Amino acid sequence: MYGDDYADTGDSGTASGVNAEDPTRAIMPLIRVSDLDATYEQVKASGGTITKEPYDFPGGRRFYFTTPAGHELGAWTPVEPA
Repeated sequence: MYGDDYADTGDSGTASGVNAEDPTRAIMPLIRVSDLDATYEQVKASGGTITKEPYDFPGGRRFYFTTPAGHELGAWTPVEPA
């Protein structure tokens, strides 16, 4: 659990999370990446549209985008352990 409005599970090797950001939104697939900034630039260069700029959240950083075909996805990277 990352706070009052976000929870995450990941013990099985497959992570899932729930948040209260937008209760009407459909499932948002997130892709874990090793370099968020490079992925951001790659999405833009490939014709994707950034729908939410990169931001910090408990446990990492992420951004949302749509593909040229109109599918909405997110990319995220975890926080490096201190």
